[in-house]
Amino acid sequence: MKKVILTGPKTQVRFAGVVSVEVNEDTGVVRPWRIDHQQQHFFDFGLLFMAAHCSGCRIRLKTTSDQVHLVVKNLSNTSACEYDCYANKQFIGTCVFAGKNVIDASNIPFNGKEMEMRRMRILDLTIEDKIDDDFHTVKFNVSHIATEPNEFRNIDIWLPHTSSVQIKDVLIQPNSKVERPLRDLRGKFLTHGSSITHGIAADAMTTAKGRGSARSPSKSWPATCSRICDFNLINLGFGGQCHMDNSVARMIRDLPADFICLKLGINVHNLASLGVRGFSQAVMGFLRTIRDGHPDTPIVVVSPIYSTWRETLSANVLTLSMTPERDTKLKHILSLEQMRRHLQRVVDILRNNGDLNLYYRTGLDLFNADDFHAGLMPDGLHPNAAGYEMIGRRFAALEFGT
Repeated sequence: MKKVILTGPKTQVRFAGVVSVEVNEDTGVVRPWRIDHQQQHFFDFGLLFMAAHCSGCRIRLKTTSDQVHLVVKNLSNTSACEYDCYANKQFIGTCVFAGKNVIDASNIPFNGKEMEMRRMRILDLTIEDKIDDDFHTVKFNVSHIATEPNEFRNIDIWLPHTSSVQIKDVLIQPNSKVERPLRDLRGKFLTHGSSITHGIAADAMTTAKGRGSARSPSKSWPATCSRICDFNLINLGFGGQCHMDNSVARMIRDLPADFICLKLGINVHNLASLGVRGFSQAVMGFLRTIRDGHPDTPIVVVSPIYSTWRETLSANVLTLSMTPERDTKLKHILSLEQMRRHLQRVVDILRNNGDLNLYYRTGLDLFNADDFHAGLMPDGLHPNAAGYEMIGRRFAALEFGT
């Protein structure tokens, strides 16, 4: 196998869905980021951890090779690393590498408490424990995607949505050709939100699938919508970190986008990071900052999807348990029902003051109580794999008519 040029002016690949790519000048190893890594000191530490995860990030190349290999190192070895490959927009398959400290949750009742106990052991691991000992090779065979002899295929490899990775090499067959793909001129769809947008969940550090995490990198709800609508996705969903941070608003303001979706509220509820006084004003400032850089871009604000006891109760302020710590609501902390009213009110105020390209969508249009009772939300907070894909299909139909 021969190496493809990854960096520099003669690079033969394109990185998609990334905000920046960090390059080790000594080794040539690259690391995708969903923030500008050179400005990482402006972001909260928890967000940095999630921004290093590659949700929505892809490597794109154009080659005649029947084999495409990726030499990578998993930097989040408490989660399984999954890679999806598409050739000429046809799904090839998913390649999975399990980290050495992945929790096997396949036989654990999903009641939140036992899972939390298993996850707590991660805190006892050292940095060395959490990083692969060496690089491993992800291999895809695309030969069954019919082409004429020596005809190029467009390859898209979706990087792990629950892991941070370093990429050492992209390899193709020795006698094959490679060209850098043309710029992606499809509409750029930018999303921001919580773990539900990120595609991870309470069991994101486990190997159990279909229990609160996206099926694979290209199957999160934003990725599902983007594939249906043929959009160029940039997913800024950060698990646990959607709190209307000013640094995030400024980043979105400065990124190119043809359509923006902001799914707001659930992380604010879970961490009680904003109360009755601050929530609406935080949303207002967040939207107006983004609008400064996108004066005409359609923006849809999506309120929280259905979330069991959180509908009427306020957050747990003493623990991060998946079950409520009281049966009465705290007056100064919003329930999800209240959040939806506040979000719609802010959107109405801005529309009434001239922002007619701003829209509100209740999250209950995407996932409601009936969907929960149908078994699509095992932990009462995060959809399972089928639930995520359903949300993506519904969003595509409701917002884009596809």
